Amino acid sequence: MANWAKNVLQVNKTTNNDEAIDIKRVKTFFNSIRNNVRYKEEDIELLIDFHKIIPVELDSDDPDWRDKTIAAWGTKGCYAFGQRQINKYTIEFLTAWQGVPELMAELSRQNPDIILNYTCDLDTFSPGNTSNIASFVFQAGNILMELYEDEDDDYTNAFFNDTEME
Repeated sequence: MANWAKNVLQVNKTTNNDEAIDIKRVKTFFNSIRNNVRYKEEDIELLIDFHKIIPVELDSDDPDWRDKTIAAWGTKGCYAFGQRQINKYTIEFLTAWQGVPELMAELSRQNPDIILNYTCDLDTFSPGNTSNIASFVFQAGNILMELYEDEDDDYTNAFFNDTEME
């Protein structure tokens, strides 16, 4: 089991405009899940706060905090780390152990006017699954497309190595 899983979230389309992506809507979307606090140790801005997608009541002394966050978000902790905004439509982030497709489906349900592309490292996502990454297209909480890839194909190599596909 890997310690961290790479995730890429991209706004594919805003349905309020047939011709182009509404950049104002994209900015509003990303701001709605952004945490405006900087992470003290690394002085980085956290781009995604999972509490803003699915709120979870946590007490700092709660011994069950880990189980609660895994049940709610599919990962421990409430922030995605190692984040960077690749462009105005795409962010990349890390989560503990595996991707968080259920959380992204909920985010999509809350923003039905946006079509989201989400790609994640599977690692332990599905028992018996031999794929390394999964790609989803969500709209209004529904999966429009689901694709599983293995480590030997060009798509997976490009995903993990930040290289362009031929």
